Amino acid sequence: MYLFQAREMHIKKQYRNAIKTQTLQYKALQKQILDKTPREQHKELTKHLREEKMRKMADLSVQYDQSISEMLQRQTVMSHRTLLPDFIIVRNSSLRHIFLTTHIFL
Repeated sequence: MYLFQAREMHIKKQYRNAIKTQTLQYKALQKQILDKTPREQHKELTKHLREEKMRKMADLSVQYDQSISEMLQRQTVMSHRTLLPDFIIVRNSSLRHIFLTTHIFL
């Protein structure tokens, strides 16, 4: 489980870094666009850029959440594969014990 937590923390750190990078890029883009456009259009352009930024940030969040859930699914499958043989052995020995104890009284 520790390995999963370490990987999850790594993915979350990558996400935070990606958000920081995209925020800086949008600020630079906004400054560049606003420098070239008339002052009357600044409010509209700023609103449009903010909406686009939020949409892309949401998409990025979904991608990172999917990465974490896929990793969790892979780990769950792997842990089930390792636990299944143990479960089968325990179940078979329990069934054998039940069979032997019930047939003794017949």
